[in-house]
Amino acid sequence: GLKQAGVNTIIMTLWEVEAKMSACLVEEFYRALSRPGATKREAFREARRKARENYPTLDWAAYIMLD
Repeated sequence: GLKQAGVNTIIMTLWEVEAKMSACLVEEFYRALSRPGATKREAFREARRKARENYPTLDWAAYIMLD
């Protein structure tokens, strides 16, 4: 439905994740995306890497990006 409504990119989880890890991932995503020349994909990979470093659970793996 979101794609049909015109949303270009969706970042979502495949299962329920810890709120603190989720906040970390989103903050890191926007931090990386704000760098000059950064792409959405690069920012997403960087955010998942940072979340993986800071949180030992596999919650970071629940996040996917749909273009």
